Amino acid sequence: MSGESVIVNRPKLNVILIALFLSIDLCGQDVSKLLIFESIDDHQQTLERYARTFKVTDSLSAFKEVLHVISNMQRDGYLTASLDSIKNIDESYGAHIFVGKRYKWGQLKMSGVPADWRKSAFNRKWNQSINGSDYSRPFAKLLEHANNNGYPFARVQLDSLLVVENSVFGTLQFKPGPLIRFDTLDINGTESRKKYLSSYLKIHPGSLYNERKANKIPEYFENLPYYNLQRPVQLLFHNEDARLGLEVERVKANSFDGIIGLLPNSSSNGKTLITGELNLELLNPFESGKELKLHWQRLREESQYLDLGIKFPHFMGTPMDVFVEYRQLKEDTTFINRNAKLGAEVDITSRSDFRFFVDIKSAGLLSSDQMVSQANLPENIDFGLTRYGWGYSYYTLSAKDLRDEGVRLLSEFSLGNKKIRRNSNLDDSVYEELALNSAFYQLEVDITYRKVVNSLITFHHQVRSGHLISVCMKTG
Repeated sequence: MSGESVIVNRPKLNVILIALFLSIDLCGQDVSKLLIFESIDDHQQTLERYARTFKVTDSLSAFKEVLHVISNMQRDGYLTASLDSIKNIDESYGAHIFVGKRYKWGQLKMSGVPADWRKSAFNRKWNQSINGSDYSRPFAKLLEHANNNGYPFARVQLDSLLVVENSVFGTLQFKPGPLIRFDTLDINGTESRKKYLSSYLKIHPGSLYNERKANKIPEYFENLPYYNLQRPVQLLFHNEDARLGLEVERVKANSFDGIIGLLPNSSSNGKTLITGELNLELLNPFESGKELKLHWQRLREESQYLDLGIKFPHFMGTPMDVFVEYRQLKEDTTFINRNAKLGAEVDITSRSDFRFFVDIKSAGLLSSDQMVSQANLPENIDFGLTRYGWGYSYYTLSAKDLRDEGVRLLSEFSLGNKKIRRNSNLDDSVYEELALNSAFYQLEVDITYRKVVNSLITFHHQVRSGHLISVCMKTG
């Protein structure tokens, strides 16, 4: 290194500026005046990039504008920028500013920073100009990384700053503090509730303390329909443990309704037929987080509809929620459709998730009395369809508050293969001009936006859109 070396002590700028402020005339409130900036060290052009002529109402607002300008200059490397004086001259305030040199980083040594953390926090060249986004942000990122990896009491500071010409050298000291791990969650209620919520919040006893997870707890509860968080989360550090206290209220979210009737069965003399409709939704039975949905309908003798779904949260200790769905529609003696879906869902953040699935659908004719040619080929001809898909969801809307503002995005992409099966009861000529095999790609998007206008009006807008591309292959 060459040139004169100087040890820089941190200036007490706040004290100096306050003293200057006290000398300003505090009279003349609510009088509009111009605030004009002038450089006292022949850097007027540089100063004009940060300051313009402001219109202020009093000396206090003038002082605040000066502080804002100097703060921006210091963040861009003009570390010695400071206020020299403010003069009240008739219709204006004159702010005389010392701009000074713009400094650059020469070299920043690191002390105590783990090797595997350096790359993620300091991905810059240290010979660039000092800038708030250059050094404040990486330091904050280093502390954030520490807070989310077991070191909530970590500290970062610059030490031994040395100025050589217009380059700054120094040492970054990282002091991690004690390693902290999560203790058991302190949750009121049953053991089943504690076990489920621990998995749902992804906070397990013995895992490293993670500030991001702790701060996201209220967001997770916003989209949990069967639990409410009654009060703010309590965080207590004891020795090397972090304990989270949650007071939770169970919400009544289950529903059941239906109607059952008896009709004479025309196909069986002397017997009756059970008809009606049943809707059952069990959310969180036995506080296990499982979900069971059953919808059944039979209003006519030969027709019946069944919709069954079940969800297993954190299946076999994994972070995946596994779901199974089955639907069946039988339309008198014409056709029967069956649809089975198996998939898994993984939370990416407290407001987004990713899922993948396999969907198998089949349809079959029950009667072919009307089938005479391809011209009157029914829509529900015998076929089998298998598709594989992926989905992504993002939401800021609460699942429980209908007056909550925000958006919800549901998207799904799938590809599959459809095969039409020959029915032995139909003439082969029906299939002569028919493509028995086809591949397809399907995209579906559902976007919801909600805005509260006032206490009586809420604007709700929802758009659903889909696109299907089918590639048919003619077969004999």
